Amino acid sequence: MALYNRQAVKDNCGFGLMAHLEGEASHKLVRTAIASLARMAHRGG
Repeated sequence: MALYNRQAVKDNCGFGLMAHLEGEASHKLVRTAIASLARMAHRGG
């Protein structure tokens, strides 16, 4: 059995980066990041 399985490969192009420009911690930033991840759930299987 090979380590590479062509049938298991899925395209997944998506990237998210959330940051406060002054470096402050923020619950709103965390909520936004989690919402962004939820919207990308369809990516990559």
